[in-house]
Amino acid sequence: MPTLWFLKDGRTPYTECGPGSPLSFAEAAVVFGSDDIRAMGPQPPSFNPDETSEAPRNVVLQVDPDEGSSVLLPEAGFYWVVSADPDAAAARLSKERAKP
Repeated sequence: MPTLWFLKDGRTPYTECGPGSPLSFAEAAVVFGSDDIRAMGPQPPSFNPDETSEAPRNVVLQVDPDEGSSVLLPEAGFYWVVSADPDAAAARLSKERAKP
């Protein structure tokens, strides 16, 4: 099961904003399937390491090696949802989870 993270700009490990949120591969496909998603590798990414932000600005999905994979997230590691805003991503996930 992937984990959704909202990260601030800066150097890891100082970019986390609270705990990650687990979501299913199916939820990830519905919520982020039409976004530009880039594989960032096996380590947590840093964004704008020399310009720290106070609020989260980046949406990242993490897949651990023992969690499986999907067409959207084909291997273990971190994925940056390039065009996603944290508030909009949270709202999209909430809307998906509210469906009957």
